[in-house]
Amino acid sequence: MNNGNEYPGGGGENRFLLACFVFMTVWIALVLPANAKADSRVAPLTSAELVIPKGAYSTHDGIRYVILKTGANAVHATPHNDVTIVAYGWWSTGVPINSPDLKGNPYTYHLRHLIKGWQEAVALMTPGETARFWMPASVTHSTEHGNAPGAMIFQIHLLSVRAHHGAEERPGTH
Repeated sequence: MNNGNEYPGGGGENRFLLACFVFMTVWIALVLPANAKADSRVAPLTSAELVIPKGAYSTHDGIRYVILKTGANAVHATPHNDVTIVAYGWWSTGVPINSPDLKGNPYTYHLRHLIKGWQEAVALMTPGETARFWMPASVTHSTEHGNAPGAMIFQIHLLSVRAHHGAEERPGTH
């Protein structure tokens, strides 16, 4: 019998579910927008694009990837190379990541200075190749910078690989 102190249909479990619902609603409304701002120049991913396709390759660190366009030769980058890439990124929800490096402009980086997931991903590629990578938080550092935890998705086009001509840093100084 419901004496007015309980929600219809049950007791404490309904209060718990309601509290979870309220918490998630507040989190989505306040926390997620601050950390996962959409970039109007990069389209959100569809639900089909969020799913890792059958036949995707896997790395030992849990990165999954598919080759969208094959490269022209067999040159692979090493940690001591400079690479020029064009990249786009999305949170695991499909919302584009708001970062100047992920807006489709070419950037050149010393491979060793990229996040762990990108170091591993770009080293798998050859110039001219485009691939999409589903990366766990453990290789993206997404939880270290206060961003939404979880996987991140990147589409990378490797334009070139060349020898690094800058001064080499001693280990532990970058």
